[in-house]
Amino acid sequence: MKTMKTTAYTSYLDTTPIGQGLVAAETLEEGATVEHLDGRVVPYNRIPEADIRNAFEIDDDKWMVPQSDARCLNHSCDPNCYISGKLDVVTLRKVLKGEELTIMYNDVTIEKYMSRGSTLPKWDDRRSFDCRCGTPKCIGRVDRYVVPVPSNPNSNGVRMGVVEGRGRGMFAVRKYLKGELIERAPVVAIDEKKWPSAAKTILSDYGFDWGEKDEHAAIAMGYISIYNHSYSPNAQLEQMLDELMMEIIAIKDIEAGEEITINYNGEPESQDPLWFTQREKRPRSVRKRKRA
Repeated sequence: MKTMKTTAYTSYLDTTPIGQGLVAAETLEEGATVEHLDGRVVPYNRIPEADIRNAFEIDDDKWMVPQSDARCLNHSCDPNCYISGKLDVVTLRKVLKGEELTIMYNDVTIEKYMSRGSTLPKWDDRRSFDCRCGTPKCIGRVDRYVVPVPSNPNSNGVRMGVVEGRGRGMFAVRKYLKGELIERAPVVAIDEKKWPSAAKTILSDYGFDWGEKDEHAAIAMGYISIYNHSYSPNAQLEQMLDELMMEIIAIKDIEAGEEITINYNGEPESQDPLWFTQREKRPRSVRKRKRA
């Protein structure tokens, strides 16, 4: 039975196939805040035994047993929400009215995984359970941490070509609609202390700003570094810090055969001078799209 809303968020508690859960009160777009975690933050060894399966890790050895409606968020191996750094529950993609809102109980970001020497945290068997999310990605039993990796780079729809006077460039093999993903690719981050040395090499022409405050640099895989600059681009480059990934997104309809361009300043509308018009070289900028 549907219960009364207890917050101003676009969600409510309802009965789901696996018990009580949080449901979307209206159709929501990606990035919508649907709830907030409120509760006491404690180290893992201070979580009450009765709440060991209801606690959410919000930072290294900082766990919360929420007292808000977020306490009823159920797990999915292919979730439609995540918990942001501000402890908001935020949609990962479009969610339809009446759809259950879910998060992943056992995910570790690839950034955190790599920062720990490519090792996963130890799993507490008291938190294990048989999963009934029913998604194609379901692992059956949640008894370990996993590192969700974004889908493979979507580069089949582009080709590399030659642009007179500019070297190489990227062209659309098929038509892309505004907002469509063109390519997704991983990056190799370069620490701010190491970038000055790398900047003395050919990498200086292919580096991007990286980090919450652009304090680091990064080299992108795939075709990312081949897209040419334009002050009137038809695509934009976005970074996902947690996933160590970048994406090329169409910001206009792009016809087959058309060159795909981005603004190296990061923001498509920026008209700021670039490094090839300045004496001092610096990495290209990137629009940020990350978990806040």
